[in-house]
Amino acid sequence: MRGERFIIGASILQTPGGVQSELSKIDHEIDAHDHELAVAVAAHGGNPPKSITEAVQHGIDIATGKAKPEPTNDPLVNFYHATWLPFVAGWKTWFHDNDGWIHNLMWNEAPTAEGYQRKLAELRNATRDAGYTFVTPGPDIEGMSIADPRRAGIGEALETLGGAAKIALYGGLAIGGIFAIAKIVETVRRS
Repeated sequence: MRGERFIIGASILQTPGGVQSELSKIDHEIDAHDHELAVAVAAHGGNPPKSITEAVQHGIDIATGKAKPEPTNDPLVNFYHATWLPFVAGWKTWFHDNDGWIHNLMWNEAPTAEGYQRKLAELRNATRDAGYTFVTPGPDIEGMSIADPRRAGIGEALETLGGAAKIALYGGLAIGGIFAIAKIVETVRRS
């Protein structure tokens, strides 16, 4: 499985704006799935909240992610309240705290966001067990950076080469970066 492998991804190659774009894309994917599932839950006799604020009022404790389930025999409604709403509430809280440009300049949040995206894919599959199949397209698990190895196949090549190749790549990037900084400093001093 691709999600279980070590891949040097967009997280080391993206700019803060690129990370923000990826976070927004994931947020839109989660919103689309949430809207579709809420409509299905309403059709099954459930009472989906209209917003995360309302979800908190319905019994979701965002700090713990625990939901107070509505008494029902419908597995989709139970899944929605016990599993889906805590996931969305956790994402919205995390997204609100970590989507700023300056924040992503200092700490790249792409790997954490990609974890939420993988969880979305897992929950999407779990809805089948609860009696529902999404119509909304699945999440785009590949990173948005053109240089993301998952798009170019470099990640699989590095896995085949092993740890020594990864260390050599990182060393080459570090030496190249130091050389570039030295050239910039030399050029500035001459000016």
